[in-house]
Amino acid sequence: MRAVGRKIIAKSLDRDAVETASGLILPQLATKDDWFGEVVAVGPEVKSVKPGDIIVAPAYTAVEFTSFDRGETYRAYHEDNVLAVFDREEILGG
Repeated sequence: MRAVGRKIIAKSLDRDAVETASGLILPQLATKDDWFGEVVAVGPEVKSVKPGDIIVAPAYTAVEFTSFDRGETYRAYHEDNVLAVFDREEILGG
C-alpha cells in the first residue's frame, strides 16, 4: 500500500493503553475525539512522520477504509492533522 501526497496511513494500536519509557500513559480511548495509531505508510511529501511512528490525531479528521487483500482497517490522515508523533521504541519497546 502506498500513500500519496501529504497523506499518512495508520492502523489502530491493539492495546487499551500504552506506557512510554518515561512513564507517560497514553490511553487509546481517553476521549472519543483522539485516536492513537501506528503509521504503516506515508506519502512522498510527508516530512514529520515515518512508518513505525505512533501518531495521535483527531478521530474525526480521518478517512477509514478496509484493505481489499488483508481485510484490515486503516485510517488515512493529512499530515497537518497529526497532533503528536512518538517513536515506536519509546511506546512499544522495540
